[in-house]
Amino acid sequence: MKEENTRPILSISLLCSGRNKEEMIKTLDSLMTIRKRMSSEIVIVDTGCGPDTKSLLPKYADQIVQFKWCDDFAKARNTGLDKCSGEWFMFIDDDEWFKNADDLIDFFNSGEYKQYDKAQYRIRNYLKTDGSLYEDFWSNRLVKVTEGLRFHGEVHEYLIPVGTKTKRIDSLVYHYGYAYVDREALYRKTKRNEPLLLDMMKKEPDNLLWPIQMIQEYRNIRDFSSMRKLCESTLKKINDIDDLYVNQSRSHFYEGILIPELNSYQYDEAVCDAEKFLTDTRNTRKCNTGLFFYAMSAYWGKKDYQKVLLYARRYIDDYDYFSSEENVSIDDLTFICGNILKKQNIQQAISYIIYSGVKIGDISAVFDYFNRFDLDDKSELVITFCEAMTEAFADYAFDSRFVEYAKKICRHTNTLAFCIKDTEKTEKSNTKKFSNLVRIYGKTDSEDDPYMIYLRLLYACRYDRNLLEGIYKEIFDCVIDFFDMDEKVWNIAEETNIDLVSMFREIPFLRWKRGVDLFMEKKFSANPDLVSYISKIIADDQDIRFQYFRLKEEEMRLSVAEGKSDIGGDISAYCTDCVSFYLKIYQPELFTGDLTVLPPECQFAMNFIKTATNENNYSTIDFMKEMEKCAAMYEPFTGAMKSYINSIGQKKRTELLSRLQNGD
Repeated sequence: MKEENTRPILSISLLCSGRNKEEMIKTLDSLMTIRKRMSSEIVIVDTGCGPDTKSLLPKYADQIVQFKWCDDFAKARNTGLDKCSGEWFMFIDDDEWFKNADDLIDFFNSGEYKQYDKAQYRIRNYLKTDGSLYEDFWSNRLVKVTEGLRFHGEVHEYLIPVGTKTKRIDSLVYHYGYAYVDREALYRKTKRNEPLLLDMMKKEPDNLLWPIQMIQEYRNIRDFSSMRKLCESTLKKINDIDDLYVNQSRSHFYEGILIPELNSYQYDEAVCDAEKFLTDTRNTRKCNTGLFFYAMSAYWGKKDYQKVLLYARRYIDDYDYFSSEENVSIDDLTFICGNILKKQNIQQAISYIIYSGVKIGDISAVFDYFNRFDLDDKSELVITFCEAMTEAFADYAFDSRFVEYAKKICRHTNTLAFCIKDTEKTEKSNTKKFSNLVRIYGKTDSEDDPYMIYLRLLYACRYDRNLLEGIYKEIFDCVIDFFDMDEKVWNIAEETNIDLVSMFREIPFLRWKRGVDLFMEKKFSANPDLVSYISKIIADDQDIRFQYFRLKEEEMRLSVAEGKSDIGGDISAYCTDCVSFYLKIYQPELFTGDLTVLPPECQFAMNFIKTATNENNYSTIDFMKEMEKCAAMYEPFTGAMKSYINSIGQKKRTELLSRLQNGD
């Protein structure tokens, strides 16, 4: 024990096995930040580090304690606790590290710690390695050292005795341990913990913490049969007991019955049990809040949307109650699955409320809860939400609030994508409903999605033609594949005399070229009428954009001309047009010497013209070989050139036969 005047304020005890060296270093580095900035010490309990990790420990530790593992976490923790000399004690594992410990350090350096018995900080348990899925909880890892302070329990150990006055510190610890655990590893861990927990249950039959922890272990490996049996037997055991400790624990065992039923789609049984559990007057409000959630989930499985709406509203009402109560933290409302009022559950309830309200004709659900749904949600709940909103917009009488909702949806990529998908389905199946969607989405200001611009165009055509020209400009400004818009886009332009030619001229050439290339690839054969329409309105205009369009149209007609008997003239005309066009794009000197700097179609045209001009200098066989070389330069013309070369051969055969017949 250190002298009182040198006694550190905080002792940090690290249980270290060295299983993941990278994470262990992150842990040690974050602890050193604390060590350097406040009165503290680091005591490392080495439970089995290998040589490569053991050698790192002296750099960080004030003390290193060797501990031979004996399947008892409390003993390991107490070994570290016994070596600590601080006024306060903190324990941590070697796969956890502080993202930022500033508030924790300030808590001690400011002297605020003197007013409290314990403190909590948040631990973020990541469930996916990419960080997209996690759960936060407040951890009781900081306590004032008092006489008799010890860890208790062979596994899932906890400290006793601890005071009651608690400070929450806004410091965050990252924990990726669960994210790396595969199903097999999780099974092994549960099987390691199971005999330890069973032993604790035998030693302390009245301590409900041990069956609660055992339930969690069963849930981790989805052993729902064992989980349910344990919950049923425990509920039977405590059925006649009415005290605060037991009543606060009932929720865990209720949940251990409801989860297996929901996971096996036993919705009738889950409804029956949830309703029965809710009749117990000994339940805490926290307990009933959880039961509302599970009743909601069970009725959702039965598609009883009236009851879904009832229980989802009750669940959200309780969330609002606990959020507003100063003396109650929603973070403490923990079932065995974690915080029953965690964000994902709230999202689920809100999406179910809106969906159910729409289904049963209670549009107030949309107006009451739309703004509470997180539009950036990445789960499948966003699909339920978007389906409901699309149906509401399509089926219910127009309301100006719908427009505001639609605008918010359009600002979030995630929700916008699903709403577009649902709207496209409606467009194909129900004209009246689609008109309602046009009236709403047509008033949005989305400039990024082509389909939303299309809906705005339809709206302007029907309700406000003054907007038409501006919307067409938006289309050509932001949509690369602008020719691939719905045919109605072009029909509206024709019907309303929109000056498309002027707008086309304002499109940068490279964007125009890309648009034309895509258009010809997709639409030349699929929609020749549209090709003809565009070609017609730009026919006499010599703008370079329109020259390129006509050139590509000419090219596409040649590319499908295989088998045409007299194709040589068409190829020659194309080649002349092609070279003439690219002479306007490239420097003249590039057309002499190495032609590989030119586009492949221009290379083809140059070589075709050169070979055709010098036909008399070749034998028939050599001329045909040169033309075959030209054909290899540009794949789209393979078929046309094949027909041309065949026609040359046929022509020469005919000439030879004629000469033979004439005796030449």
